[in-house]
Amino acid sequence: MIKNIKIQLREYLKTIKLFKIDAKLLLANVLLRFIGYGVFSLLFNLYILQIGYDVDFIGYLTALSNIAVALMAIPSGFIIDRFGLKRPLVISYSLFILFTILLAINTNYFSLIIFNIALGFTFSIIMVIRNPFLTKFSTKVERTHLFGFAFGLLMIGSVIGNVIGGYFPKLFKVFASLTDDIIIYRLSLLSGAIISAIGLIPILKIGKDNITSSNRLSKRIFKIKFSKLYAKLLLPHLLLSLGAGLVMPFLNVFFKKHLNANVSQIGIIFALGSFITGIASFLVPFVTKRIGKVKGIGILQISSLPFLLMIALIPNLTLVAIFYIVRQVLMNIASPIYTTFVMEAVPDKDKGTISGYITFIRGLGWAISSSYSGILMKNYGYNFPFFICFVFYLISTITFISFFRGSEKKLRT
Repeated sequence: MIKNIKIQLREYLKTIKLFKIDAKLLLANVLLRFIGYGVFSLLFNLYILQIGYDVDFIGYLTALSNIAVALMAIPSGFIIDRFGLKRPLVISYSLFILFTILLAINTNYFSLIIFNIALGFTFSIIMVIRNPFLTKFSTKVERTHLFGFAFGLLMIGSVIGNVIGGYFPKLFKVFASLTDDIIIYRLSLLSGAIISAIGLIPILKIGKDNITSSNRLSKRIFKIKFSKLYAKLLLPHLLLSLGAGLVMPFLNVFFKKHLNANVSQIGIIFALGSFITGIASFLVPFVTKRIGKVKGIGILQISSLPFLLMIALIPNLTLVAIFYIVRQVLMNIASPIYTTFVMEAVPDKDKGTISGYITFIRGLGWAISSSYSGILMKNYGYNFPFFICFVFYLISTITFISFFRGSEKKLRT
């Protein structure tokens, strides 16, 4: 058994060496971006509460941000096809950093809404670019490894961001002798933005694109719109997104208000979840090689559901932290498998557009569910949305398996 593990590990490391230079540069950006974004995602909702708004306003902001992500997703696919990958990535990433900073220094109701929507637009373009970029700069030999590796770095970046984000407020209190919590949160958010800004360096070094002609875009959207395959690929993702939007944007609020966790504890819990998920993501190629992509997605997602229920039902911080980490690992490592599956199932000429559709579906689902999740939490308790989330996740998994069971080989290109 040990010998077999050594052989597989050697094979894995050999495949990692096949990563192209542009892919490595994007991986560096992913790591730095999510260190900074890990700080932002941990602290921003708490900052909103600190400046006097309620949880329903957080739901409103989350919904608007995800509407922006959804609205920009499909045009992003066309932008990629028309202008390539590098130029849209550099511009959108620069604006992403700008709007993160503007959100951190504002307390005005309308300014927060406007900058949050703008952040959603830029985030959408960045998200859409990643999948066709990784597909373009990889072959079938290392593609699953690359997607898993990228997701692993995303999670590890989130780990680092969650940890330092949890300690930034303490550091500013102790070493800067600050007492105003609003200023402390603001400086912590700005520190995260600076880390993200360093991520500009690797993407500026990415090679120039061969620009694709735009004269076939209208035909492409027509084809995708009426494709049965694309509908099957996207419906389970919509159901998953409707469930995720109910709870994922509010987890920090759930831990703080429902379980009385402090910021440092929340940061450590999020960090552990992201770290273990990141490590597990490197095992994705072994999972897909052993049981296949479709079965792997189904088993991982179904296995996560009992832990989702236990998070909602058990009012103990330690136990919930454990359940949260296990659920996150099982559910999230299915994500790069799904993305690889979709990218391999569609023709090369449609990869940018289908990536836009995936982001659109995610943004739409999150926007719809997060818009009323804050209200549900306020009126029925912080754990109530978890039960609805469970139903959406279950239906999504059953739908995906029923659509693609036994058809994986037929879809490979």
